[in-house]
Amino acid sequence: MNKKHIIIASVAALALVGGFAVYKFSPQKTEVVEIPSEEQIVEREKQVGVVSDTAAQRYTHPTIGFSFSKPEGYTVGSVQGAEATEILLIQKQGENTLKEGMQVAITKIGPDSISLTPDFIQQDLPGTAISDPFEIRLDKKASGIMFYSNNSGFEGSSFEIWFSYGGYAYQATTYASSAERLKALISTWTF
Repeated sequence: MNKKHIIIASVAALALVGGFAVYKFSPQKTEVVEIPSEEQIVEREKQVGVVSDTAAQRYTHPTIGFSFSKPEGYTVGSVQGAEATEILLIQKQGENTLKEGMQVAITKIGPDSISLTPDFIQQDLPGTAISDPFEIRLDKKASGIMFYSNNSGFEGSSFEIWFSYGGYAYQATTYASSAERLKALISTWTF
């Protein structure tokens, strides 16, 4: 299966869990946003209320090995999506917490990583809404893009961070109103 079909399959998997809509492209900004390194993670975790020395607060994927600090009061679950896609559901426990949830679609793309840029996304998924895009670097290893989009599974307004590393593509999505929460979680991500 080629990389184009894998990305399309992972978007189809997102549609199963959260839905996906396509809209007009916005021009890419040239600024690169640097996601903090391991040394900066502990300070950032303190700022977002994560206790970094508690093993229960750190999620580690059982087979791929990446990890991140989950915010206090959140759980991480996993469901199988279409093709080779796994979807992590990161949910806040309690009533009226739906809009605080996040999901990360993980798709095996082969031995190499891919460059996830607005142009790549537009080529493979024409018409996908990409608003206010910024390039990112994650744990000094992965690169990708974060942007706002119109995703019907998130009431028409989502915030997304797509990146690639070690033969996997990652698509993290949440409600637009929870953009800062997703950025904080991704800032603690390590490979």
